[in-house]
Amino acid sequence: MKREYANIALIGVTNHGRTILRMIEACDKLRLRSCFDINSAAVRQVAAETGCRAPESYEALLSDPELDAVAIATPNFVHRDQAIEALRHGKHVFIEKPLAVNVCEGLEIVKTAKDAGKILQVGHNTRKRRSFRQGKRFIDAGEVGEIVSVYANMSFNFGISKDVPEWKKEKDKCQMLPMTQLGIHFVDTLQYLVGPIASVTCTQRSAVIQNKHGEKVVDSVAATLMFENGVIGAIQSDYVTPEAYQVVISGTRARITCGAETILVEKTVRGKVEVQSISASEEIDGESYLSEIREFAECLLTGNLPDVDGKVGLRNVAVVEAMARSAESGCAVKIGEVLCEV
Repeated sequence: MKREYANIALIGVTNHGRTILRMIEACDKLRLRSCFDINSAAVRQVAAETGCRAPESYEALLSDPELDAVAIATPNFVHRDQAIEALRHGKHVFIEKPLAVNVCEGLEIVKTAKDAGKILQVGHNTRKRRSFRQGKRFIDAGEVGEIVSVYANMSFNFGISKDVPEWKKEKDKCQMLPMTQLGIHFVDTLQYLVGPIASVTCTQRSAVIQNKHGEKVVDSVAATLMFENGVIGAIQSDYVTPEAYQVVISGTRARITCGAETILVEKTVRGKVEVQSISASEEIDGESYLSEIREFAECLLTGNLPDVDGKVGLRNVAVVEAMARSAESGCAVKIGEVLCEV
């Protein structure tokens, strides 16, 4: 008999963990069995709100034989240890992006999941937003024609409007802050829409943000992209500028601009440019997050592989790592070389 739901634990219950918590509760194929966080007060609050268990340690949580999976929504630099420990305890893992702080750590997670025979899904929710799903349909239907070039920009003023945690300012915990925390969403989305990125050439700037020692922190990143299929492109991500959120795909038949809530389709018809605006607003708050959590639940119950598995998540990390190397060296860096080094 097919199981109706799977038992899941949430690791990291504050900040973005709250978003994932809402999605787990909204998914009828998941039951929140337990939660864990170093913030014990936050754990007690979630346990009181949901009725879930609150083990005293991560080890105790993972030792629960009735627990099927964990959803990890913790800082990047603890992803490796938490994911590997869960996998070795026989639990499936959903892990928020990025998979890990670097390719080496990401590969450890991927190999451990393979050896354990467990599902590993990385939380790249952006590709699941309506705007990009519709854009993908346009591309696959041939309405864009042959893709010639792409441009993407995801920027926010978080470095000015919010208190940036110190760990995000440390290169060994969060390389290229804006690209790791923001731009990687569009790194994944571009590879979903267009295909694998082959190489990057990158520049970076430290304009505003400083760490607690008064040292400058990278807060602006721009890169040119070469895709394996020959498409060229560019991606920008700033942590200290007003919001920008768009992916532009230019082809021989049309140009589509995918934003947060609309898609613009531009075509030249009889010498005139015609622009069509299509709504892509999400029906519920956090719809793309719910979509990926529902996918994870379905994979747990059926054994299917997720759209963004460990290998996909690892490649996204490799693109960012290649950008960091390029910014330091001033040279183009091939993604395949980064992946082959580990």
